[in-house]
Amino acid sequence: MWQARLRWPRRQESSARMSSPVTPPLPVPLDGMAHSVAVDVLLNGPLSRKQLATRLRISPGSVTRVVKPLVESGLLVELAPVPTAGMGRPEEPLDTELRRDFYVGVKITETAIHAVVTTLRAQVVAETTHPLASLEPAEVAQDVATVIAELAQRGYAVRAAGVSLGGPVTAEGWVSGAPLLGWYSVDFGALLRPLLNIPLVVDNDLLALVRAEKWFGAAKSYDHFALLTIGSGVGYGLVVGGRILEGPDAGLSTIAHLPLDIGGGVCAQGHTGCAETILTTPALLGRARLALGDSITHEQLLARAPSNPAAAAIVETAAFALGKLIASIASVAMPHKIILTGDGIGLAIAGAAALQRGIEAHRDQRAAPIDLEVQVIGFTEWARGAAVSAIETFVVGR
Repeated sequence: MWQARLRWPRRQESSARMSSPVTPPLPVPLDGMAHSVAVDVLLNGPLSRKQLATRLRISPGSVTRVVKPLVESGLLVELAPVPTAGMGRPEEPLDTELRRDFYVGVKITETAIHAVVTTLRAQVVAETTHPLASLEPAEVAQDVATVIAELAQRGYAVRAAGVSLGGPVTAEGWVSGAPLLGWYSVDFGALLRPLLNIPLVVDNDLLALVRAEKWFGAAKSYDHFALLTIGSGVGYGLVVGGRILEGPDAGLSTIAHLPLDIGGGVCAQGHTGCAETILTTPALLGRARLALGDSITHEQLLARAPSNPAAAAIVETAAFALGKLIASIASVAMPHKIILTGDGIGLAIAGAAALQRGIEAHRDQRAAPIDLEVQVIGFTEWARGAAVSAIETFVVGR
């Protein structure tokens, strides 16, 4: 019923940076077929001219005309010739020049700014963390601008920045509500944009993570997948037909209030037995205080579970509920793949057996096995998602 794969955080791609980084002029404006060629090579390269002609349904001559200025500008590079089948001439595959343009991604939490620099393919080449002394929006904007400037000063030709945070937010940066930051009706984009000399996009952190998986991650080959996060909250994103489902409620984590009827807790909105009352880290630690008479961390709770019956009961109950939620997503949305991640992912690992039972208890036995990938990630991956938001907005196009 559950085909699981574990994936751990990526290692920093140090080889992507040169000792003397290329600092070219601004990227050439791309539109029409030039944009299509550049994006196809970026997402699927290296590709030969023949492959591009087939994929984009244009003539070989058209490909040659379109590719020439892209190579001359340095946006694309020709790789070493590759022999072809039969007696044909060797082909020179085209690839994206990954030392040319870089993008900054910033994830804002209630305690720190986590920032990365990535290549056009979202390979992380540098990262930093900056503690926040204040959550006042204007001060956070200044801190973000300082971090971006410091990263750019390392020699990267930074073309755009993406910033992500928890809560509904428009691409221009209007934050209707970010509870963990204490922000409501804050025009963060208007505060930050004047401090930068590069294009900016602001995004919901969960949607940014979905974008990263869609374009450059584990779900790149899937046009129908779901991403579920557990930790300080419960988040959910869905891609159908290759498009991320976005709308007015996209940043509200509405799945957190899906009734699971396990545990009997009541959330802040008065819902009994919803996902928020059983799967979030605060909910788990609240149950631990009652059952163990002790204030412990999430990691300590999971570590005690193998030898402490009370801790084991908390973990197994929550993991079973998580299995029920995953089965519900699989049954209703019918994704080809589900990615499970977040800072509370240790629950799925420590309670893997109970999670499996939860899936089996709520999944039609005739249904196909769930392709579930469990990812252990850190804030680097969240910041990378913000960088992908910038790449999608200013390069790929939504």
